[in-house]
Amino acid sequence: MSKGGNWRAALAALAASAATGCGSGRALVIFFGQLGWASWPGIALASAAFGLMAGLVARLCARAGADYFAALCRRSLGRGCAHVVGVFHALMLAAVAVVALTNAGEAGALTLPVKRGFLWGMGLALALAALLCLWERQALPWAGLIILAVGAAFCAALAIDPRPPRLYLRGDVVPALAGSLPAAAGLALCYAALNGCVAADAVCRCSDGSARPVRTGLLSGAGMALTLALGNAMLARGGPMLLALAAPAVPLAARWGLVGFWLCASLAFFCNVLTLSAAMGGLMGWLGR
Repeated sequence: MSKGGNWRAALAALAASAATGCGSGRALVIFFGQLGWASWPGIALASAAFGLMAGLVARLCARAGADYFAALCRRSLGRGCAHVVGVFHALMLAAVAVVALTNAGEAGALTLPVKRGFLWGMGLALALAALLCLWERQALPWAGLIILAVGAAFCAALAIDPRPPRLYLRGDVVPALAGSLPAAAGLALCYAALNGCVAADAVCRCSDGSARPVRTGLLSGAGMALTLALGNAMLARGGPMLLALAAPAVPLAARWGLVGFWLCASLAFFCNVLTLSAAMGGLMGWLGR
């Protein structure tokens, strides 16, 4: 067993979940930000569940000698059950890929100085995701490390900045689920399941059978806890009105002017590229087998 396998698998798992953790902030609002103080126990539960899933996948892959999630299902469940699991897993990955590709296209429409920037953004994201798929075992963990460091620093800086964001909205925002522990538990488990399914194939391929399940799970859960905690603190800085926005991170980054705009747009784009790459890799694993 090598320590490198633990880090590769954990960072690959975090890279696969980048779009929901370090993107525009909308996913953070849906799963955690709207819960008020109950978001913090929700973050703890989601991180623990995600780490448990990553560790379990690493353990099963090492036992079965599988380097793809599709191969793991076939060897552990048999062909019949593997086909059923494969259909549902592939459909979920396809939906995630479409959402990530659309989000990347929207970032391209906002930043690229060309006509049809939306299509250019989608094409660029698709090309980068395909390149990551070709060298996923080497590139995805490093990409996960970079996006974790940059995303954590970005969210921490937005949370620390004491200046209030400028919001040109009228009305009141009353989060109906604020303080609800049952809602926090349900949304946290849904969040962990979504990201765990997207990250399963990346964990299989990047662990190389050398990852210790417990350490992989602890590293994955700790990385997600750090990302979600800083993102939640970032949302808290903007107040309840921020929860009504489609991209809550934008008005917070707008306090930094043009630099904040480019940082926010670039981070959202590359986070969606990483998630798109993980989803594409999982789909190719099922189609190839």
